[in-house]
Amino acid sequence: MRARAVAPLIAIAALTGCAQSQEKIAEECAAKVAHMKKPPKHAMSDPRPAECEDLNDEDYVVIVTHRAYNGDDIFDEEGVVDQEKIDKVDE
Repeated sequence: MRARAVAPLIAIAALTGCAQSQEKIAEECAAKVAHMKKPPKHAMSDPRPAECEDLNDEDYVVIVTHRAYNGDDIFDEEGVVDQEKIDKVDE
């Protein structure tokens, strides 16, 4: 009975540990991409920096997209996209 109660806690602890490591990897990746002179423009085709190798694809795409567009202030502080500015970039 005790083993059944402990097993879910171990699983939750393992998942939490994974989430923290992904968060740390994302922070290191974002810092690297932010300071690159020639950052990747296409997340899925350009080579990833070593700091980003272990980051999941979804988070990496967000980091690269943010870096590529934020020079034009496309994203606000909360990460919301300004559609008018996107339209101007596309012109």
